Amino acid sequence: MEQPEEPADRPPVTPQRRRGRTAALVAVAAVLGVVAGTCAGYLVQADREPTELPPLSQPVLPQAKGGAPEPLSADEDRRVKTDGDLRKLLIKKPRGAKEADWPMGGDG
Repeated sequence: MEQPEEPADRPPVTPQRRRGRTAALVAVAAVLGVVAGTCAGYLVQADREPTELPPLSQPVLPQAKGGAPEPLSADEDRRVKTDGDLRKLLIKKPRGAKEADWPMGGDG
């Protein structure tokens, strides 16, 4: 059997390239880079003398000399406003609100 000839107005058919060559090449290069880096690091460390590790705890610090600073006055201390029950600072009691039926805690 004879194959039919292609019409002249069509370009010749080119074979499709296989996909995935670039991804495989990049993956192989990454694996080789990791293996080569591991080997080089091992060879560098193998030639070195072992060194003593630093202690894990901090050294003992000397006690500070002199007296403690004076406590701040109520005008200077910002925490005085926020100590204790914050409900008065946060919201106003709505009109028509009634006292709760259950006892409130000591710290609000």
